[in-house]
Amino acid sequence: VGAPLPGPPPAPLSAETAFEPPTRVVECRRDAEGATSLQSVFWILPVGVGRCRFLSAYVSKAKPPPRWTMQLGTLRFTDQDTHLLATQQPALLGAELDAHLAGDPGPARRRGLFQYRMPAERFLVEVGKFMDEALPKMPNRYARPELLR
Repeated sequence: VGAPLPGPPPAPLSAETAFEPPTRVVECRRDAEGATSLQSVFWILPVGVGRCRFLSAYVSKAKPPPRWTMQLGTLRFTDQDTHLLATQQPALLGAELDAHLAGDPGPARRRGLFQYRMPAERFLVEVGKFMDEALPKMPNRYARPELLR
C-alpha cells in the first residue's frame, strides 16, 4: 500500500441513471453540489418488430478523446448483449404475440420470462414498463405475425 494522497480526501460521488420516456437514458456521477463533469446519454429507438436503433453521446466539460475511442467503448457495451438479445428475442416476441392473440396486454407474461438480478438494472425495469405500454400501440405491430415468431 502506497502513501496517502496529499490534501483532503475527495468528496464522495453519487451515481445517477435516469430514464426519460420515450427513449432517453442519462448516466453520470454527481458531486455533493449536484455537478457532473461527464454524462453518458443514449437513446433506444424502436424501428421495427424486434429491432431498435441505439444512439449514444458523451457530454463532458473536458476535451473529449478522439471519437473512435468512444465508439470502441460503445461497441464493447453492445457486443456484451448481442448473444443474449438474439437468443431471448424469439421467446419474448412469441410471448407478446401469444398475449395479443389471447386478448390480454401481455406485460406480466413477458416479465415472467426473465428476471433482473442487480439493483443497478432498475432503470431497465422502467424502460421495460414503458415499452410494455408503448409497443402494443405501435401501428401495424401485429400485421405480420411471422415477425414475432
